[in-house]
Amino acid sequence: MNFKDLFIIGRLGKIIVDENEYHFIANDNFQLAFLEESAKVFLIFTEHRVFFVEINEFCMKNSKYYISFKDEGILEEFKKNNSCKVAVPKDEFYSQQFEEDYSDILDFTAVKSDSLETIGTVIDFIYNPKQRIIVIEDSSGKEILIPEVDYYIDDIDSKKRVITIKNSQGLLDL
Repeated sequence: MNFKDLFIIGRLGKIIVDENEYHFIANDNFQLAFLEESAKVFLIFTEHRVFFVEINEFCMKNSKYYISFKDEGILEEFKKNNSCKVAVPKDEFYSQQFEEDYSDILDFTAVKSDSLETIGTVIDFIYNPKQRIIVIEDSSGKEILIPEVDYYIDDIDSKKRVITIKNSQGLLDL
């Protein structure tokens, strides 16, 4: 696994409670489901010091998140580097949003549900705390952004590599 395969969801703060509990400072990518569902995370101290650790407990106290780990050696490494990023594998990050599995639809053909007219090809995604935004490039090179929610996505056919879009005329006209 490489750094490009990891997604940073926060960092350990400098507050250490009882030597085993760390203040967890979430970033904009964090969603509570990541640490409630995932039993293991990556702790990145430096590019050469990465630990794959098991979470002992994740909780909130006084409006702050705290995390503890079952593994040893974290405190020593934390004191030595004075910082630590918390990451999850990208595939876990995307599959845990709203307890849904996000399929890999890159290079899928996007079509309109009413006419099956081709809209374009899925070229990228934008991730925000609420949902994934699908970036579709049409034949003229224009990028169309479609939120990946039930209101706009009619069907995803992995075998045919086609995603069917509905209720999108307003987005297509932008």
